Amino acid sequence: MYGQTETSTRISHLLPKNSKIKIGSVGKPIPGVELKIVNDEGKEAQIEEIGEIIVKGSNIMKGYYKRNELTQQSIHDGWLFTGDMGKLDRDGFLYIVGRKKNVIIKGGMNIYPEEIEEIILLNPIVEEVCVYGESNELLGEVPIARVILKSNAVNIKEDDLKRYCFRNMTSFKIPDRFEFVTELPKTDSGKIIRTPFQ
Repeated sequence: MYGQTETSTRISHLLPKNSKIKIGSVGKPIPGVELKIVNDEGKEAQIEEIGEIIVKGSNIMKGYYKRNELTQQSIHDGWLFTGDMGKLDRDGFLYIVGRKKNVIIKGGMNIYPEEIEEIILLNPIVEEVCVYGESNELLGEVPIARVILKSNAVNIKEDDLKRYCFRNMTSFKIPDRFEFVTELPKTDSGKIIRTPFQ
């Protein structure tokens, strides 16, 4: 399922019958909800092209309470610009790749930290991870990973995780540095806070 508070919590869902053939998808829009992917120019994206998810329907909020400027930034012609980045496959199934505000631009290439985190979390020695962008004079930004290892992971070095990443993701997405930490700051709802790293 995929949703936001601004959409009365739900935008799409993946039916159980599709869960094994559409792995990683959050399904199709629920009844009464329209959904599109748009590029930076606001034009509808092609199939499999990553862009911002926008939605329209009777479940969409009218606006943010006493925050007219934020409302005007978020809603255009009845469409809510979610701030989430995603893509649609040729069958109309939605895939989330990350948050627009979290995008790391490395040498002109867009990197979605959530995508890197998802892969690193598949490593059995990793408990938690947060990937964020760090300024770089040559490339603009580079991804950095802060990692909490599981208690049974001993003698693990940065090179061990870099080798794992080389086997499992495109080379330009591999974090430039891995920082081993014992905790990651979180909100009251348990979401990792990225801003202190940036």
